[in-house]
Amino acid sequence: MNNFSGNTVIVVLDDDPTGTQTVHNIPVVTTWEKSTLDHMFRADYPLFYILTNSRAFSEEVAVSLNEEIGGILKELGQQYDRKILLISRSDSTLRGHFPSEVDALGRGYGYQNPLVFVVPAFIEGGRLTIDGIHYLRQDGVNIPVADTPFAKDPVFGYRHSDLTGWVLEKSEGSLRPDQIRRVSKTDLLGSIQELATEVDGSDCKVVVADADNYEDLTKLSELIMAVFETGREVLVRSAASIVKTLGNLESAPLLEARTLLDPSCTNGGLVVVGSYVPLSTRQVAYLMEHLPLPAFKVSNEVPIDLPALSQKIENQLLAGETVLLYTERDVQTGNSREENIRIGQRYSDLLVEIVSAISSTPAFVVAKGGITSSDIATKGLDIRSAMVKGQLIAGVSVWEPGKDSRLDGFPYVVFPGNVGNDQALFEVVNALTKK
Repeated sequence: MNNFSGNTVIVVLDDDPTGTQTVHNIPVVTTWEKSTLDHMFRADYPLFYILTNSRAFSEEVAVSLNEEIGGILKELGQQYDRKILLISRSDSTLRGHFPSEVDALGRGYGYQNPLVFVVPAFIEGGRLTIDGIHYLRQDGVNIPVADTPFAKDPVFGYRHSDLTGWVLEKSEGSLRPDQIRRVSKTDLLGSIQELATEVDGSDCKVVVADADNYEDLTKLSELIMAVFETGREVLVRSAASIVKTLGNLESAPLLEARTLLDPSCTNGGLVVVGSYVPLSTRQVAYLMEHLPLPAFKVSNEVPIDLPALSQKIENQLLAGETVLLYTERDVQTGNSREENIRIGQRYSDLLVEIVSAISSTPAFVVAKGGITSSDIATKGLDIRSAMVKGQLIAGVSVWEPGKDSRLDGFPYVVFPGNVGNDQALFEVVNALTKK
């Protein structure tokens, strides 16, 4: 599958489930016990994902779990004589624990001086890096990401769209500007081997990369491979798109909703929205206006009889109705980063408690938002493993839950909070509810 030597395994640590949005027929596990990861090596998968959901946790927890996983992978790599390329997949709009969890992953794996490639380009979602500036392309216009609502995130906010400036901002003095090398599109047109020798032989610690199409990502993958194959310690911090080129995955057509559904299932589907970004709020409003569904809103501020609500939703599902479960749309914020994480987790816990009490298998589940899609999968539905089937629309992946899940036999749709236009959620749900 991949372009590396035959004994190389690509392991993607995904800080929420949305990183599978560019691949198909690839396994993902939601736990990192050694026995689970050992199975992935014994099955000889050349590429697999570990869902860490670390973006939902405090920095301290994210650092701890990355270091732990790095250590386990190091042991298994030695046991099975495999070289491992480690990818820390995170948000294409630059939210996440950086550089702390990347550093922790390297420490756990035993790296002394890794070269970190920062590649946040997500081509399908219009996240493009041009001349060192990271953009969100919206309605045909490239908007610097620091000028978007994502940069105002109460937990992971930032001031810089320039990737070098962003890395320096997030490193808080641990890096110097001369330790960061920008790889431009012009660089990628030259000799990749010469470029690899340059970045490998310098005092460079971080490479930030331009990319606004898959041709750029293919060249960047060649560069990463060239450095990695020399024996240099390499870590990749990226969005979803470069996983496709590093794994040498062929493109696949979008999935058809009707082929995903079990024709014998008469139950309705379940749509769960926890993401609070403005785009998600507009998508929920459009869905409710154009496809009237039984809808239930939960809030930290209003007491809820959760068992009764779960029963109401289950009754609607059994009646063949597709149900919308969503959180309060007004963003609540605290006085610190840690408090904001706790607020988000309380909302997610409410959704999980409701879904956990549903015992009937829905026709499908759509989970909107990174933390939401992770917690509903791992805590609400006890999905321990899944196969990524592909994408329903660009950037929206579909998982087939493993037989070891609490419920199975339904498509699990992972819908990022920051993907699509205002109509996208409606289009997905409408396609899945059409008979």
